[in-house]
Amino acid sequence: MPNLRKRLYLKSYRRELDNVGSVLLRGLDPVSGIADHVALPNLGFATNPTITVEAWVWVSPTATGLNTFYAHGALANGQSFACFYKLPDAQFFIDFFGTGTAMIIRVPANEVLGKWVHFAATYDGTTRNRRMYINGNLVGSDTTPLPNIPNTAYSIGRFINNGSAFNGNVDEVRIWATVRTEDQIRDNMNRTLTGLEPNLRAYYRFDILTGTTAIDSSPNGNNGTLNVYFGSDAQFSGLRQAPIYKNTLAGVITEFNMDGFTQSVNSGAGTLKVRLPRKFDDFGENTKIGVNYLIEVYVRPYRSNQSTMVSPGLS
Repeated sequence: MPNLRKRLYLKSYRRELDNVGSVLLRGLDPVSGIADHVALPNLGFATNPTITVEAWVWVSPTATGLNTFYAHGALANGQSFACFYKLPDAQFFIDFFGTGTAMIIRVPANEVLGKWVHFAATYDGTTRNRRMYINGNLVGSDTTPLPNIPNTAYSIGRFINNGSAFNGNVDEVRIWATVRTEDQIRDNMNRTLTGLEPNLRAYYRFDILTGTTAIDSSPNGNNGTLNVYFGSDAQFSGLRQAPIYKNTLAGVITEFNMDGFTQSVNSGAGTLKVRLPRKFDDFGENTKIGVNYLIEVYVRPYRSNQSTMVSPGLS
């Protein structure tokens, strides 16, 4: 790799919320025993499926017990796949119900209740590998057999028998017929999908705030139906949205010398690390560094007319 003590070009993007609403669920009606939930059609996952389930969850500070935000299978034969947050133990579960092989990861309640948390569960039907991700980070991995879970009773917000109902908001549910990698999960959890991504079986944005139909934003037509118990205010709500953004170009900095920057080059991998000066604001008001900006870095050698983006971010 040539000497990169040359010039840098930066583009800054302003992150704007690209999300309208979520589904608000109020748990289980103690009188009727019916739970608020979104009933989904059969999504076609056969025995020992390869699957990824992603969701943004906002567990209510008043929640108790098992708060199931995704499940499918059958109760009669004790075979089901469920994802939930358990209180007061403060534990996320990927539970293959009836097998005694749950994956349990503790996440303190003060990091979950009343906050948006991104959850992802993957299972490889060939290797039997199961993984859990919290906010894009791998937190658990094991190998375990999956029971013969029937292709039935898919739902968001409750376990199969109306129990373990979810109290809070759920958003951006994505169900894949593939194992998504950690990078794929992390890189896309804060952005809207097109819906045309390969192996995307169903995609629920909950951005249509009227009626009871949960629109599937994939081309597969797997629309769900919101079921609400009598007296509940469960609804598709615009009052709370998961942190899903679109990136809007805010400004382009012309060019400046890399002299004075701390830099390191790995010529074998062709990578570049740049540490910005103390006052990045010196390069323009549109480039204030922080959680609301994505910075792209380009390098142009003095004797070349080509720019190459070498990093999607800075460290």
